[in-house]
Amino acid sequence: MRILTVCSNWRVFGAETITLKMLEGFKRCGHEQMAVASTWSDGEFSLRLRSIGIPEALMPLAAVALPKSLRM
Repeated sequence: MRILTVCSNWRVFGAETITLKMLEGFKRCGHEQMAVASTWSDGEFSLRLRSIGIPEALMPLAAVALPKSLRM
């Protein structure tokens, strides 16, 4: 099976740790994988992906929160 995983957080927290464990499990089962990570990160997720042998593509993923009005 071919699996694409997207992780857009800038640091490795609980969800990212679970995602990495899931990717390791998929790899053990022989699935073809690719991960998409954000370019706006501390790089830890990418390092961990490399350590388990999962290829990745970097994209500028982020969320922007703007106020509805510039007046307060």
